[in-house]
Amino acid sequence: MVSEPRYDGLADWYDELNAAWAQDNRAPLLDLLGPGTGLCLDLGCGTGQNLETLRATGRRVVGLDYSSDQLRLANDRRVRGEALIRGDAAALPFADGSPDRTPDISGIGLASSRALVA
Repeated sequence: MVSEPRYDGLADWYDELNAAWAQDNRAPLLDLLGPGTGLCLDLGCGTGQNLETLRATGRRVVGLDYSSDQLRLANDRRVRGEALIRGDAAALPFADGSPDRTPDISGIGLASSRALVA
């Protein structure tokens, strides 16, 4: 387990750096997920640049990130009823089989546990 979030203090830089990437990948992400219902976990949600895209699929979105600084910016992008959780991807706070979809859009290389990619 990582003791300190790697991206705390870098949220504003990260948000600016990834803005074009998030926009360019909106359509492919929508195509990949398709329409649906249920819960969708944005694993490693960072600054929340994909929350709107995931929401557009019709699913209820929950963002999870280890960095409170990243979540600070994600909070500005969430809508009423959406949850943002500060947590570790290696210890998800969900029951088995939930959520229905978990796109790891860009965070797998940032996971704190190698077990996630084994």
